[in-house]
Amino acid sequence: AMRLVDMGIEPYLAAPSLRAILAQRLMRKICVHCKTEQDMGRLQKDWLFASHLSAENKDVTYYVGNGCHQCNGTGYRGRIGIYEFLEIDEAAGKALQDNDSDALHAAALAQSTYSSLPQHAMQLAAEGVTSLEEVFRVTEAVTTIESKQDD
Repeated sequence: AMRLVDMGIEPYLAAPSLRAILAQRLMRKICVHCKTEQDMGRLQKDWLFASHLSAENKDVTYYVGNGCHQCNGTGYRGRIGIYEFLEIDEAAGKALQDNDSDALHAAALAQSTYSSLPQHAMQLAAEGVTSLEEVFRVTEAVTTIESKQDD
């Protein structure tokens, strides 16, 4: 939403025009032919703890692809989308009009149906669809983009 403002659309025009915002990214899927349980390294444990996603996924087995002829040695085969959907309710609309990214974030968190890109990515890792490394790679890019927009 703030990207529309960055592109030159006035906030007072953008807010009433939007009904919802959908963000998406593609993640690589673990190859099912070489998928094995992942031994959690210190980096992954630290990242999970820092991301505040570890509590909901503490008893989950994570997986990684070791690489095989099916995936050309990459450990990944295919892609899957992760999504973040924000309905523009009164609070989100006001935050957009005020060009207030903190208030927009708070409005998103207040919605029971809201799930962030990192949360959706972690859900897929917990289901064994993708790896923690892929979650880290994609969500690090999301975090970098968001921090640049806040500057």
